[in-house]
Amino acid sequence: MSDESRQKILLLLDKGSLPVGDIAKKTKLSQPNTSGHLTVLKNIGLVTSSKEGNTVVYSIDKKWFVKCCGDFFCNFQGMSLKGDNKTCK
Repeated sequence: MSDESRQKILLLLDKGSLPVGDIAKKTKLSQPNTSGHLTVLKNIGLVTSSKEGNTVVYSIDKKWFVKCCGDFFCNFQGMSLKGDNKTCK
């Protein structure tokens, strides 16, 4: 998460699903470098992938992202993430 390239990828995927080639172009990273970052993000559960023909499309897993990062940020406030609206309480 602390890697700037991964943050750029997550911000990009927050706008919609994209294939690795488009992510690489938009982030100005090489395709192998982008694939490596996506593998890390996928392994920790922040992104998912699906196959569309010969293309692998990546998406942010917002449910997991809110749970993972929401709890983390709520801890700074001495609170926890509760309820269906996923707010700090």
